[in-house]
Amino acid sequence: GAPASHVFGTMHSADPEIIALPEPVEEVFRVAAAVGVEVVQAPATDAALRGAMLLDAGRDLEALVGSELFGRVTEAGADYGLPARHLRTFKPWALVTLFSMPRAELMRGRADQRLDHELQRRAQDQGLPVFGLETVAEQIDVFDGLDLAAQVELLETALDQQPQIEDWWVATRRAYLLRDTASLYGLMLEQSATGDPELAARFLARLLDRRNERMVERMAPRLAAGRAFIAVGALHLPGERGVLRLLEEQGYEVTRVY
Repeated sequence: GAPASHVFGTMHSADPEIIALPEPVEEVFRVAAAVGVEVVQAPATDAALRGAMLLDAGRDLEALVGSELFGRVTEAGADYGLPARHLRTFKPWALVTLFSMPRAELMRGRADQRLDHELQRRAQDQGLPVFGLETVAEQIDVFDGLDLAAQVELLETALDQQPQIEDWWVATRRAYLLRDTASLYGLMLEQSATGDPELAARFLARLLDRRNERMVERMAPRLAAGRAFIAVGALHLPGERGVLRLLEEQGYEVTRVY
């Protein structure tokens, strides 16, 4: 009974082709009454994330993971321009997120130049209300809430995957630009299948399923008001526990318009 709202899948990238919204998306963005993002970005948000990625003073990554694994970390880190003295200060999960992206993509632009942040900036420039579907603490807990053994295992898997990261990213970018969420989801499952299946399932439940439920719950008041433009990572959309299916279960009519 409310005016239609739109859910838009993003890719967390500063790639100019990805940032350039297609005209059908621009049309609904221009007439939106409010814009939703995963987390509203602010200096305090960035500071909290940076702080959470670092080990407490006096702790050392090599002491946590052992010399052999730390040697692999320094070898991979060198490709990203990070010296060993800096790598020592990171928690294992922080390096998992780093090594999940090719160096060229990280060097392309700052985090605040990626699509999600660009949408927030444009909305604020237009004077539109911007709301978040999660807190930064909740996003951090997806990784930081894992026990050390799980973080180390995910780090080992991320290092094993380094030779394939560029090809995976190219395929992900292509699928995104083709609006092929099935292929995006398949690529994610393919990447997670190279590690321990039980850990992969547990991690994906934290990364996607639980967050999808939380985001659908929190977007409900904006959907009731109507004309909301809600931007979340495209991987949150498909699947049996994806945002779109959860919205249907809540009684919303979901129609693909682009």
